[in-house]
Amino acid sequence: MSRWARSTLLAWATWACSGCRPDLPGRDCAQDRDCFSGEACVEAVCVPEADAAQGAGGDAGTDAGPGA
Repeated sequence: MSRWARSTLLAWATWACSGCRPDLPGRDCAQDRDCFSGEACVEAVCVPEADAAQGAGGDAGTDAGPGA
């Protein structure tokens, strides 16, 4: 294989592998449907549903305070 062919192949492989990054937990959201299946939107960030259930305690957007 010629040097030009190897360089071209390497350039294409680098471009293909770095062009698209998968969406990972922690991305921004406005509502649950903005997240993947198995995730929930909590405080405008997608988190796994198990974490959302532990930390949210119901409606994560409402803080009624200690006297409520």
